[in-house]
Amino acid sequence: MASSTASIIKSLRRDIDVAVISPVFKGDRFADRRMIVPFRRGLDSRMEPMPFTPKDFAAGGVLIDEIKRSGKTFT
Repeated sequence: MASSTASIIKSLRRDIDVAVISPVFKGDRFADRRMIVPFRRGLDSRMEPMPFTPKDFAAGGVLIDEIKRSGKTFT
């Protein structure tokens, strides 16, 4: 397989990380994720929901700072 073809295939398989910020979440990312995973069924299987409480998102962190810096906002 040519290098450029391999790069295209790899990029097509990449996960789509989706930060979901909601006051409904309790701050336990594993439990909160279980609440929203069923909603992604029937959508693009590459979507990876990442739940955050508004308080946790405002507090920042390595991952959150990356999201704020390079993420796109959808409402």
